[in-house]
Amino acid sequence: MPISQRFNRALLHFNNLGLTDTVTLLEKSFSEPNVVSLAAVSECENIEDLLALTSLMQNMNLLRDMTEVAGRHELTPTAKGWLRIEELTTTPMNLPQGFVAMWLNETTQEAFEKGIEPAIANCGWKALRIDKKEHANNVVDETIAEIPRSRFVVADFTCGEDGVRGSVYYEAGFANGLRIPVIWTCHKDSLERLHFDTRQYSHVVWESPGELCTKLQARIGAVIGDGPLAKPR
Repeated sequence: MPISQRFNRALLHFNNLGLTDTVTLLEKSFSEPNVVSLAAVSECENIEDLLALTSLMQNMNLLRDMTEVAGRHELTPTAKGWLRIEELTTTPMNLPQGFVAMWLNETTQEAFEKGIEPAIANCGWKALRIDKKEHANNVVDETIAEIPRSRFVVADFTCGEDGVRGSVYYEAGFANGLRIPVIWTCHKDSLERLHFDTRQYSHVVWESPGELCTKLQARIGAVIGDGPLAKPR
């Protein structure tokens, strides 16, 4: 990742801990789970990489060291660091939201509840399906408003005997035009009905909600990464 993105991922890790918590770095130790998690999200291969990264962040006034003990660092965000965290979690490209476009039918309800929604949540994001949002406006207007507020879109092209769902194609195309990442999914039985314009994309093909959850979680993790709501591992 670019260095700025590594900074951002590290700051979001601190955001998961809370205002009063710190991360303790020992210059000759790399075993504490919180330290390993911080290294993982910021792509640091060893303690030396992590110390160098956090030192740069201190020089940029994003982190501060709460102790002056040699070989020990108690790190926490500065005021500037917390303001950066707020920016990361509230600007459109960093909102903790994944928009879901799919056939709104009782036959796909289980796919959403046991497949798509938990997969998105397990990656640290919040799933938004437009029929789950409380509003008093036109549903199309709400959809157009929410997609730009989302970090990515999951577009499921599963359909019934009536054929393809035009609204899903519309929402995926709208997101694509805004350069918002689209993750394409489809039930195995609907693959032959996929339109040729989107068949070229790599689809997460599934047969059961459980399989959809597993495969979609892996795809989100690989393409988008952990969201700001991800729990420390």
